Amino acid sequence: MVSNFKKAKNSGFFYGFTRTQVMLVGVIFLISIFTALCYLGAAQHRYEDIYSGEAINLAKSLGALLPRSEILNLTFRPGMADDNPVKNMLAGVVENTSFLHHSFLLAKSNGRISVLTDSCLNGEINLTTELQEEILNSNERPILSKSGCLTESGESGLTTVLVPLLSVGVENTTFFVGLSFNTLQWKAKIRTKMIPETIISFGLAFIFPGLYLIWIKGTALAEKRRESALTAWHTLFQEIPVGIVRSEYCADSGECLLKNLNWQARTILGFWAGDKENPSWSKFLDPKDFQKKQKLLERALKEERSYCIELQITRPDGAGLWVRMKIISPVEHKTNKVGYFTLMERVPSVEPGEKTGLESGVSPCPLSSMVYRRSYDHPWTLDFVSRGALELTGYHPKELIHDAVVSYKDLLSGHEHNRIWKKWRLALDLGHIFQSEYDLVAKNGKRKRVLELGWGVYREDGSVLALEGIVLDISKREDLKAEIKHLRCRDPLTGLYNRKALEQKMAGFNRLEGQPLGIVVFDINGLEAFNDVYGCAQGDCLIRKTANFIQGSCREEDILARSGGSEFVLLMPRAGAREAEKLIQSVEKAIKHYNQRRKGGAGRLSLTMGYSVVETDTKAITEGLREARLYLKTRKILQKESLQHSVLSSLLAVLYAKSEETEEHGRRVGDYAVAIGRRLGLKERFLDDLRLLALLHDIGKVAVSERVLNKPGKLTADEWEEIKKHPEIGQRIVASIQPLEHIAKYILYHHERWDGTGYPCGLAGKKIPLLTRILSIADAYDAMTEERVYSKALPRKAARRELKEGAGTQFDPELVQVFLKILETE
Repeated sequence: MVSNFKKAKNSGFFYGFTRTQVMLVGVIFLISIFTALCYLGAAQHRYEDIYSGEAINLAKSLGALLPRSEILNLTFRPGMADDNPVKNMLAGVVENTSFLHHSFLLAKSNGRISVLTDSCLNGEINLTTELQEEILNSNERPILSKSGCLTESGESGLTTVLVPLLSVGVENTTFFVGLSFNTLQWKAKIRTKMIPETIISFGLAFIFPGLYLIWIKGTALAEKRRESALTAWHTLFQEIPVGIVRSEYCADSGECLLKNLNWQARTILGFWAGDKENPSWSKFLDPKDFQKKQKLLERALKEERSYCIELQITRPDGAGLWVRMKIISPVEHKTNKVGYFTLMERVPSVEPGEKTGLESGVSPCPLSSMVYRRSYDHPWTLDFVSRGALELTGYHPKELIHDAVVSYKDLLSGHEHNRIWKKWRLALDLGHIFQSEYDLVAKNGKRKRVLELGWGVYREDGSVLALEGIVLDISKREDLKAEIKHLRCRDPLTGLYNRKALEQKMAGFNRLEGQPLGIVVFDINGLEAFNDVYGCAQGDCLIRKTANFIQGSCREEDILARSGGSEFVLLMPRAGAREAEKLIQSVEKAIKHYNQRRKGGAGRLSLTMGYSVVETDTKAITEGLREARLYLKTRKILQKESLQHSVLSSLLAVLYAKSEETEEHGRRVGDYAVAIGRRLGLKERFLDDLRLLALLHDIGKVAVSERVLNKPGKLTADEWEEIKKHPEIGQRIVASIQPLEHIAKYILYHHERWDGTGYPCGLAGKKIPLLTRILSIADAYDAMTEERVYSKALPRKAARRELKEGAGTQFDPELVQVFLKILETE
């Protein structure tokens, strides 16, 4: 069956169809298109004939109206052509008929054609050269026909109608009325007339393949449902803790062969897959018991009812045991063979003369589930139940039989009872086995999930005598499913969502299109080193504490996941940068309070956080997560506890060793730049970028010789060119370090000037990035107020005056004003 669903290697609309089906759809579509084109071609010819007939009838009508006497005057008195009623009538027809281009009167005598008059009123016969040639050559066309003719000319673009005039009375002379009209307009009228038929034709051409596709899809879905149902039944067949055997009875030989067995039946009979296939029931039963079973089977087949019997079987290993068999009425017929089901369960040995479970009303079957027989009535009165009822419901079987203490339906809600009753009636009407899952409440108040399978027992007249079946406790299975589902999407250490669940949640935000989504990434600094020192158990404890700190600051709708060993990701629906920064500050405050209580600094927690805000579609969320992680790496560089900080420290150590640049200079420039950024309302992430930029903007000087860097006097032209290369060198160095690559462009432009005279690119005005313009002001002010080899420190007032003078030429004038106001408040 699966082979019927081999997919064609298609994608898009045809995905899921076989190659043959796709090809057949294409053939149907081509046939439909061809049929539509043939029909439209025939329709076009029909309309052309109709319009041709209308044009010829118009010419005939005009010819009938022309006065014969005036035609004779034109024939014998050519000078009267300028003022003649015939000419006026021809002109009037053209004037009052929109599509007509020209009308004229011809005479043919002795094989020679002449134009007597036309519709032109300027006194001359106004026929185009092309039209005259057509008329002069008209003797090649069948214009002598009484019905007239219609011809098209590709050169003139006109269609001409010629109709002979009858009863003029001139010997050896034939007269013709001619009409000419624009061929394109004539064709356009035909096409306009055909629009409805064109739409219908091509519509049907698409509808037929579409209907075929729908039929194929419906057939495939029905087959899939059938296959799914068979799979579900096969699973149920194998998992039910009651033996089920599908047998086949041959009326000719009297043999009953075992065709299919579930695992419980194989356990009872001791019959495994490696044994002989399709053995007979006679292999397991005593001849007398086999005959007894055969008679009961024949009776069940004849009366189409179900019967129970208890027999002793002998397994292939020689062991004997008692079983209770339920022979269900036939389920399939094949000529002289009949298929039927047998349900089996083990029962204790039955001594001679002892009453069986069915006779006593209580089945001795020690199953964890409950086997029952009940009346076919709405109150659901039980005639007998197995001992498994005690474990399943908490009530002894005697308390349930005939509703002695409690009715079984009282263990169900009213809604469930009515639903199950309707489902039972439907199963009986259709002749199916009843199957349903529902909840029941045990004696101790515990709710259990159960699966009920049942069938009808019928009287001789075909009416329902009773209902029998089995109720299985599947609560453990449901609990296990729920636990597995929980474990699949949860981190076992913290109980938070895991990475797989995080990806599913991120995809789910596609439904919130247009709403902002805040993404915050957290990472524990030095977790591996912490595990090495204090052990993995303490490291796990630190991870759980971190999860608790983050959860304590989250909103109810936020989604927190542990996405890696030391990384956490938080999704904040409908949250912008302000909410994300507020949450980060709350977590930092909680961690700071925790660290203050740690004695001796052991087990201190260091956490780095980064965030981004995106619109909620899959691509944006993925990009936003990458951006948040990049921001986190940037912040790690600024934290002394992180390993990334050592990369930055190594770069700066080389710079400080070669030049007069100091770490204090970078810190001061960073403080000035951040102060300007805060006054401008920049987000925290851009303030972090300013701190990094202040430390790294001159990193390119590591490639400049110390002699040039520390030269006290004026630099030569070559030395100055060497100095001017350091922004590009610094840009290449920083771009090679992944967490710092976004800072590189700011370093490249940090010597550009507002008026465009800077280097290396000569950018001007606001084409220079904002962070670079902020840095240039902060760097210049600190350089002027600190002692250097090549210059002495200026007083702060003088430095401010220099900034004012450079506003609009070297510096952004607006940013200079902002910085001066900051300095005034110091």
